[in-house]
Amino acid sequence: MQVIPHNYWDRRALAYVAAFYGNQLVKADKWKDIKKVIGINILGGGKEKKAHWVDTPKQFVRYYKMQEQLHNPAGYIDGIELIQYSLMNAPKTSDDQEKQDWITYLNDGYSMTEEQVQQRIKTPEVLEAFKRAKIKSLPAKVLAAYKAEGAEYGV
Repeated sequence: MQVIPHNYWDRRALAYVAAFYGNQLVKADKWKDIKKVIGINILGGGKEKKAHWVDTPKQFVRYYKMQEQLHNPAGYIDGIELIQYSLMNAPKTSDDQEKQDWITYLNDGYSMTEEQVQQRIKTPEVLEAFKRAKIKSLPAKVLAAYKAEGAEYGV
């Protein structure tokens, strides 16, 4: 999850995914054993709710694959994929209840009361995510780390 927007996020995300892909092999390993890597990035807006991808504000999702360019545009190397979601560019409403519930969870969940969650969220998996993410149920060490991180970002 990336909170603070940077214009170079696509390149940075690609570097991370490529490093995971390439670092799978060590000397004497077999190429056939290399596993596919899929990077999934959730780009938040931070305290100021700044959007990523300001040049394309209607893009909520970007999905990259390595594609053959000259002879077979339908040909892909099945090795690296990069999927990114820019939450500040998410649609305000959706006919897909589950999609809307996840967007609500990721954008507003930290500030919602339990009553608001019960009123707005219908998807069982998203309700489970809220249940598991309750701050009051976290171990003291984890809670202290979250507080320290929040202070760093002015939250």
